[in-house]
Amino acid sequence: MRYRDWEVLAPASPCGAWTELQILALLEHFDLGRAGTDRLHLITQASRRAFVDRYHWLADPDFVRVPLRTLLSESYTGALADRIGADEMTPWTAPGGAPPWEEFAGRAVHDPWPRTGEPPSHAVASGGGTLNLDHGTTHFSVIDADGMTVSCTHTAANAFGNKIVPPGTGLLFDSAMAWFNASPGAANSIAPGKRPLANMGPLIARRIDGEQTIALGAPGGRRIISAVTQVLSNVVDRGLGIQEAISAPRIDAGGAAVLVSERVDDAEHEALSLRGYTTVTVPEEHEPFSYELARPVACAADRHQRTAAAHPFTIASTAAL
Repeated sequence: MRYRDWEVLAPASPCGAWTELQILALLEHFDLGRAGTDRLHLITQASRRAFVDRYHWLADPDFVRVPLRTLLSESYTGALADRIGADEMTPWTAPGGAPPWEEFAGRAVHDPWPRTGEPPSHAVASGGGTLNLDHGTTHFSVIDADGMTVSCTHTAANAFGNKIVPPGTGLLFDSAMAWFNASPGAANSIAPGKRPLANMGPLIARRIDGEQTIALGAPGGRRIISAVTQVLSNVVDRGLGIQEAISAPRIDAGGAAVLVSERVDDAEHEALSLRGYTTVTVPEEHEPFSYELARPVACAADRHQRTAAAHPFTIASTAAL
């Protein structure tokens, strides 16, 4: 997919990267470099529009019809961007009610299907839903001297995965059943041989002119998606270097409330509150091992150097070529 003057590459398997691409496709309709205090509002609305689609439509395309091509299309994202631009707030579950991944599993907010035929129906009984695990994941990004680039997220989901290491392999099996919707009837419900909708979202982004390449990803459960898109937007839309882009304070809009880093500018935070969002401040600097806003890891390369970058509480290094 192309985001402004960058090509963005993502895994083809059902994962968080699909939602990252949709958020970026929505953000492309706005000038985030000039958005001022509206920047976080636009990010919140783009995230929520993409997440309601994720919670309802995304799953293993070998088992259910997934309208991914439409979700990333110019016409579809343009129509949703018009709603955002008109200040039409995304329907969302209030804190204290059903979490959005349960609420929207059985209720579609958008209709991405063409009018030729009936869209699939995902009617889910209340309760169940998916687990929200937020630990057990590692990400590494690598760009070697020849420009070979890897962005890899590895997870055992829960602590020590499912506790099984097949003899002679040294590989710990994952506990990936947690990524399914436990309720029957959802797109992402459990089925034999079916791949669950994972949260991991590694990306590789390359400037169209070939001047820069970035390998980017993060551990952090569902919060990976918001973190990765904001880091890439910080590079593309705000012109930040890769460490600055990761160190910049972030938000997460995939859950019931908007999580806001304590380092977010007061004016931007107030602008969110004035628009009616319920926000929760995340004390990043005082809880350096928190995964509330994920922990991005990236490498960037241009013609002069390779740069490694990580979460603000992790030392980054730069090596000149």
